[in-house]
Amino acid sequence: MAAPSSFAPSAVSGERMIRAIFQLLAISFGAAGTVFLLFPDATVQAANVTGSLFGAFSPAPPSQLRFWLSLGVSYMALVTILAVLIQRDPTRYRHLMPVLAAGKFCSSSTSLLFFVFSSPTFLYLLTFLVDGSITLTVLGCYRWIALQARTPATNR
Repeated sequence: MAAPSSFAPSAVSGERMIRAIFQLLAISFGAAGTVFLLFPDATVQAANVTGSLFGAFSPAPPSQLRFWLSLGVSYMALVTILAVLIQRDPTRYRHLMPVLAAGKFCSSSTSLLFFVFSSPTFLYLLTFLVDGSITLTVLGCYRWIALQARTPATNR
C-alpha cells in the first residue's frame, strides 16, 4: 500500500484553486472586452508599441471597420459568462470548460496562422501565446476536476 502523498491536493483546496483561476479569468475577460470596446485603436497601438520594443514585428494596421470589433466584444462577453458560471461551481459546470477551451484554442490557433501566413505582427503572436496558455490552463482544470471525481472520498 502506497503512502499518501503530502503534496496531493485535497478536493477542497483543488476546487478553491479552480474557483480562483476562473474568477481571475472572468475578471480578465471582462476587462479586456471593455478595453477592446472603449479603446479599440489604442489596443492595437499598444500592441504595436510593445512589439516594436522587440524590433522584429511589423505593426498591425489600424482599421475603421467596427464589424470585427462587435464580434470580438461579444466573444469576450461570452467567455466572461462561461468563466463566471464555472467559478461558481467548477464541478457542476465542468462540462463548460471544454467549451471555453475550444473558443480560446480557436482564437489562439487562428492568430498563429495569421502570424505565419499573413503578417508577423506582435498582436497575432501575443494572442496566440495568451489564448494558448488559457486553453492549457482551462483543460488542466478540467482534468483536475475529473481526477478528483474519480478519487475515493477516503483519500481526499
